[in-house]
Amino acid sequence: MKHRKLFSLLAAAALVAAMSVPAFAAQYTGPADACAGVTGQPEEIIQSERQSGKTYGQIASDYGKLPEFKAAMLEIKEDVLDGMVNAGRITQEQASKAIKAVKERQAACDGTGSNGQGLGLGLGAGNGQGSGNGQGSGNGQGGGNGMRLRDGSCY
Repeated sequence: MKHRKLFSLLAAAALVAAMSVPAFAAQYTGPADACAGVTGQPEEIIQSERQSGKTYGQIASDYGKLPEFKAAMLEIKEDVLDGMVNAGRITQEQASKAIKAVKERQAACDGTGSNGQGLGLGLGAGNGQGSGNGQGSGNGQGGGNGMRLRDGSCY
């Protein structure tokens, strides 16, 4: 009986400890969500501004939130790459190279998208565009259908 109580107590403690570990997932799901979140604007307003020809970076910059937007986009990309590594689709080395490339592009990014280049690994290569060689068809991991920014932005 004593051992059962001890076992139950330890199991309950382990469960509580496991549940108290924070999940390290991106706060936002994509560029529109991130832009809306960091600017405090409804996503409908962000989409309207996008349709007028602005990039998400320009919109964030207009609200004085470009650094926050870049950070949010980096977090999203890191989350996607971690998932790809965990699924065995890419190596940790490939993910690290992709994150390094994102950081380098973000450092020179003014939000206009004028210096955006593909990243490979399905993070911007897309069907013959960009600079990544990836794996599979040569257009990024799995054909470049990963997290590709369609507005030519540099984050």
